[in-house]
Amino acid sequence: MKKWMKFLPAAVALFLSLPVCGQFTLTPRGFVNTWDKGVGYYVIDCPGRGQEELFRAVSYYLEVQLAGPHTMFHAVEPESFSVNAFVRDAVADGKGALRSVYDLEFRMTFDIRDGRVCVWAPEVKSMQYVRSVGTEAQAEIAGEPGLTIRVGHTPGNMQFVRLFVSPEYMVLGAPLYDISGYSIYNKRGKLKRKVAKESLENYFNNLTVALERYLCTDGGR
Repeated sequence: MKKWMKFLPAAVALFLSLPVCGQFTLTPRGFVNTWDKGVGYYVIDCPGRGQEELFRAVSYYLEVQLAGPHTMFHAVEPESFSVNAFVRDAVADGKGALRSVYDLEFRMTFDIRDGRVCVWAPEVKSMQYVRSVGTEAQAEIAGEPGLTIRVGHTPGNMQFVRLFVSPEYMVLGAPLYDISGYSIYNKRGKLKRKVAKESLENYFNNLTVALERYLCTDGGR
């Protein structure tokens, strides 16, 4: 087994339990660097590591974390690596009985140079879940004691419930804003869904922290 592979299980476990360090903050216009709002990326410094070595580490790590039937990876080796990913149940909104969980589709790009990895702000393409509406109760007739016979039902319609960053936020390939959906920020830029905002930030910040720790603990060597 290659030396660098022994670091991967620990790095994967970190992704599920890391504290949020806040590299990215969600605004009505999308993600920005938390520490410098005018910068659309976060830099991971990796002193002493070459571009090709970092490219292999970044690409391998992201493929392990995000691989799936609806995820696509693109590379310009060794300068850049990008991912269009679909992750189920990634974003939560609301609490208790009102809690909803959304599937997340997003795009991220990573530029790689000697000694550093530039993580560009995530682009949220969609957040949605599917619910069944209009289902009629099944008709029942009594049978033998303890036995109920169902004689038919009308299946319900499937409806997409969408969550948007804001009415003004739009990225290439994303569905158009629909007033029937929900929005984290309203058209005046006021935060309306705090739990969803924090959940979305946590997802991307934890992913970035996990990648940084992986690269800074000899991952990929």
